[in-house]
Amino acid sequence: RADRDAGTDALLAAEKAVWEAGRTHDVQKIADLTATDISFINIFGTYLTNKTDALKDWSEPYCDVKSVGITDAAGRMLSPTIGILTFKATADGTCYGQKVEPIWGSSVYVKHGDVWKWTFGINLPARREGA
Repeated sequence: RADRDAGTDALLAAEKAVWEAGRTHDVQKIADLTATDISFINIFGTYLTNKTDALKDWSEPYCDVKSVGITDAAGRMLSPTIGILTFKATADGTCYGQKVEPIWGSSVYVKHGDVWKWTFGINLPARREGA
């Protein structure tokens, strides 16, 4: 989009790569896309306090997702090497046998050289209209 800045575009590209690696349970790719120290709160409310736990969680086969999409992205640069991205995510598939509902997410990135690395995220199921 023309109204998005370069920082948001860079964070969005990184976020899409993380979601795609998660969709395919590609633990090595996720490891490469993330910082050394990470933590995460997933859509089930589970707080994963470190990279080892997060990678183990993302490699588990409880989700079967055919495709993912990221929309409504807004990025904020806190410094030249720290950025936050908020977004809405959709996934065509199931987790624990239940359809994945739309998700509101926030991710924090740190820049290592020229590469943005994911370091923290929280994903919450989006509330339905009228719910």
